[in-house]
Amino acid sequence: MGMKVWVTGGAGQLGKCVAATLPVGVDAVFTSRNDVDLSETTAIVDFIEKEGITHLVNTAAYTAVDRAEDEPGAAEYGNVQLVENLAKACKIKEVTFLHVSTDFVYGGPVDGLRKESDHPHPTGVYGETKLRGEHVLASSGVNFIILRTSWLYSDLNQNFFNTMKRLLGEGRDLKVVADQIGSPTLAYDLANFIWFLLSNEEIRKQHLNSIINFSNEGVASWYDFALAIKEECNLSGSITPCTTEEFPTKAQRPFFSKMDLQKVRSTGFVNRHWREALRAVPTPSTGS
Repeated sequence: MGMKVWVTGGAGQLGKCVAATLPVGVDAVFTSRNDVDLSETTAIVDFIEKEGITHLVNTAAYTAVDRAEDEPGAAEYGNVQLVENLAKACKIKEVTFLHVSTDFVYGGPVDGLRKESDHPHPTGVYGETKLRGEHVLASSGVNFIILRTSWLYSDLNQNFFNTMKRLLGEGRDLKVVADQIGSPTLAYDLANFIWFLLSNEEIRKQHLNSIINFSNEGVASWYDFALAIKEECNLSGSITPCTTEEFPTKAQRPFFSKMDLQKVRSTGFVNRHWREALRAVPTPSTGS
């Protein structure tokens, strides 16, 4: 039997990018919130059976980082309970589970690049629930791969890139945080890495039941990223660097979440620097 991939969160930014980069000849089905009742394991099992699913890519999540501080129940449901329901069904039907997580699980003290083996220390509800979702999946007995990513953006949906492009395009004068360090990740590139893993059985088997960090190469602050967006898109607004203390948010962000990418490099996947990826946003590459 050939591979049949189910992608949840089809209306989200990453789900759309996974659809846009679907390799020729790969059979996949994309669902959004109302297509399958993810609150019922039996409904999930029925869908897997009906569609002949062999692999699940879970891009569905509660991602409103600040709102999560006021809606911990909703974040728990989206980031933990749904993962548990999907994992139970995938275990029953022997479906391999690729799950997307976040650099927010790292949080806490910094000692160099963030490695998959580091002890997680999330600092807010969003990171805490994403970490619990990882634990639920890892303890479910299903074959899984967890992909931790950071600063995800594209030309789709709501994200930092589109916000900066709109505000700077309107000629606004912005202050952007310069003391939070990480790596912007073009969602199309993460999508291509997902298809790369799914399409390469030997590499996928080597990384089963483990965590892989994925971002674009290079390092930046949010200020660096905003300045690059202004330059690449030739926008008229201005940007001034500021500190996190000057720009408080309800949820605490990691000050340093630059992830170690040795595992990605070891797969042979052709990754690119975040600045190169940014130039590709208007006409993203597709296919694997």
